[in-house]
Amino acid sequence: MTTVPQQHKAAVLTKAGAPLEVQDWKTHSIKDDEVLIKVTASAINPVDWKIRDWGIFVDSYPSILGSDAAGEIAQAGKQVKNLKIGDRVFFQGIIKTLDGSTFQQYVTMPADLVGLTPSNITDEEASSVGLASVCSIVGLYNQTGLHISPAPWEKGGDQAGKGKSIVILGGSSSVGQYAIQLARLSGFETIVTGSSSAHHDHLKKLGATVTLDRNTAKAEDYAKAATSNGHAFAMIYDSIAIQSSHIESVQILQHANKKGSQAASKAGLKTSTVATVYSYEDAVTEEVKKGVQNGAEEVDIKVVWGMGSADYLRPQASAFFKAAGGQQGWLAKQLYFANRVVVVEGGLSAVNKALDKNRDGVSGQKLIIRPFE
Repeated sequence: MTTVPQQHKAAVLTKAGAPLEVQDWKTHSIKDDEVLIKVTASAINPVDWKIRDWGIFVDSYPSILGSDAAGEIAQAGKQVKNLKIGDRVFFQGIIKTLDGSTFQQYVTMPADLVGLTPSNITDEEASSVGLASVCSIVGLYNQTGLHISPAPWEKGGDQAGKGKSIVILGGSSSVGQYAIQLARLSGFETIVTGSSSAHHDHLKKLGATVTLDRNTAKAEDYAKAATSNGHAFAMIYDSIAIQSSHIESVQILQHANKKGSQAASKAGLKTSTVATVYSYEDAVTEEVKKGVQNGAEEVDIKVVWGMGSADYLRPQASAFFKAAGGQQGWLAKQLYFANRVVVVEGGLSAVNKALDKNRDGVSGQKLIIRPFE
């Protein structure tokens, strides 16, 4: 029997703007449908330093951050049938919860939101998969996003993109890399993305059919690339999610589709649509209006929130972890690739250093810490 400590180490945020402090933390008990996971690797995401520095999303203190991890099952609830003690797993942690956030040594998770880590990838690599994949899933397949159907884990899902194009802005970001792969698994015939030229070969390996230089490409270049093969184009996933990328997304779609083009209906949408994780509503509304006045189609902006434990997204998140994980899943079959990772040595004591490095800029890679170092 695995011995679980009553306390473990956690990197704790005591107040907004303060550095995280390593403290002793009570190990939570699990419910019958949950598992306790010993966290061997936790990934760093931009939202983590934003919470620390800006005080967003957190309602009370002390708090624990982190929402991307991998590890092994330490305990399993009585109703859990698909996981057992010792299994290697990966998952998206649950932000704003003290027992489900991942900058600590033990985490509790609903068993249906945990994937089995295949033997061909490391825990560090596996820890990069959860959050960014779920953010891609909500943008691409959920009704709050582009609502591409069926999803690639469903029957016929590999044909959902047949005859269609999609543009994914920010291809070298974690979300962008997973969105490209999911678009490939959905059968999109043209997948256009932008990044620095250093990442082009890797993004083509993941599934991009056209890679543009983000520093020089204009909206019309993306539009031309998305439409040159005659595929229906009315979808963009903006993984950059800043005001300029929102405006560029609108410009790309409006360059491609003039009023009456029927591009949206051919792509299975009512209106040409941008899915993104943040909205600059006033600037985007003005850009759409300007384009329409010049004869372009309307463009809809859908803001999505990639929380896999949310009721509206949980069935899709659960299905993804089942499809991607295990020895017969996408990761094992190399149909889906984890981010390239860089370990920041020092365990939980190095979390602040890792957050600072992420804030200062990381390109094409995911930073990882190991809580037991």
